This record gives sequence, structure tokens and C-alpha cells, in this order.
Amino acid sequence: RAVVLRTAWVLGPDRANFLKTMLRLAADRPTLRVVEDQIGCPTSAADIAETLKTLTLRLLADPGAPTGVYHFVNAGETSWAGLAREILRLSADRGGPSAEVEGIPTTDYPTPARRPANSRLATDKITRDFAIHPRPWQDAVIEIVDRLMTERASA
Repeated sequence: RAVVLRTAWVLGPDRANFLKTMLRLAADRPTLRVVEDQIGCPTSAADIAETLKTLTLRLLADPGAPTGVYHFVNAGETSWAGLAREILRLSADRGGPSAEVEGIPTTDYPTPARRPANSRLATDKITRDFAIHPRPWQDAVIEIVDRLMTERASA
């Protein structure tokens, strides 16, 4: 009996990730070149943790609970450039670093590993089987940026 949770584009206030990288780069550069043609679902690490807690408690309480592979991402989708724009808009609104975001194609941003153009994951199954309803990715990003700006102000 097991549940495997697949997720993508994980963001949080604590470890290195795309959100924190954008804020760091925006502090030093007026323009950031960010991939526009890769689509995914930004996902809060805290929301993943809460989902894992919910799944674990259900599996412990109900021996007949469903098992298998499930997807969990925050609701909605965007490109890396779209995510960067939202992060930096929120940061600027809170007195933090900001920069212009220039959307570029994947071919202009070579990486050692090939990245999929579409990283979206459907959450219908986890909603159906466990009544887990992911919140919009924008709400998760607001929460993370707010925390980082509060920490920055008190440092």
C-alpha cells in the first residue's frame, strides 16, 4: 500500500529555487531573460507538505483508502517568464527587488538537461479520491513573497 506523489515547479521560502533566484538576480540586473515557451504549474512546498500530511492521515485511518500515483500541483499554469513577472511584480509592490522580464525561447537558454515544453500535471484524481483542491499558484506565490519580504525587512 503506497501513494506516489508527483509534483513540479516547487517553490518555497527556504531552499534555492526559481522564485528566490529571480529575486536575487533582480537585485543586480535591470532585465532578466527568462524562458517563455515552457509551461508548468508553480507549486508551493508548504502545500505539498500539507497534501502529504492529508494523504498519510487518510491512509493510516482508512485501510481501504485508494493508493497509486497521484499528481499535486497548485491550480493554474504559466510559463517561466510569466512566473518571473508575477514574482517581480509582487516584490516591487512590497518594496523589494524588481526587473523587467524579457521572454525568450528555450533555444536561447541552453541547459545541460533538456526541459519539457509542457510540465503541467492534472490533479483530477487526487481531488476525486482525497478531496484535495489545490489553491491557485498565484496565491501560493503571494504567500512566499510576503514571507521573504517580511524576513528581508527584519534582517
